Amino acid sequence: MATEINYKRMLGDLKTRLSELDIEREQVVSAIKVLAPLAGIFINEESALPGLLVEEETIQIAPNEFSNDTIAGAVERYLKTVGKPQTVKNICEALKRGGLQSDAKDLYNTIHTTITRNTNRFIKTNDGWALPEWQQE
Repeated sequence: MATEINYKRMLGDLKTRLSELDIEREQVVSAIKVLAPLAGIFINEESALPGLLVEEETIQIAPNEFSNDTIAGAVERYLKTVGKPQTVKNICEALKRGGLQSDAKDLYNTIHTTITRNTNRFIKTNDGWALPEWQQE
């Protein structure tokens, strides 16, 4: 004898469970937002999947870390510190936090131009800008 399946009841149960999971997810996201900065982790909520949190570890940068450097020198030192390719946006934000001195009206474009003109010091990768010595690794 065949058992009759109540699809409406199953659907209702799934919707209830989904609501419970949404509430639990919000609680976890809130906890992550509180704990991540304490762990030195930057939480980027602008993701390809809405609502997905993508973690990027950030390097602690002293307020005057790059204050005596040229732009190219500061970029090179920052890349050596983080040890992996970085976007111009990340580089620009880090150099600002590190007190880079510049009279440029548009620091982002100035950094981008500096990087692209120094092909012996920086290379473009799929993940951003890197140091040439990383190519061999």
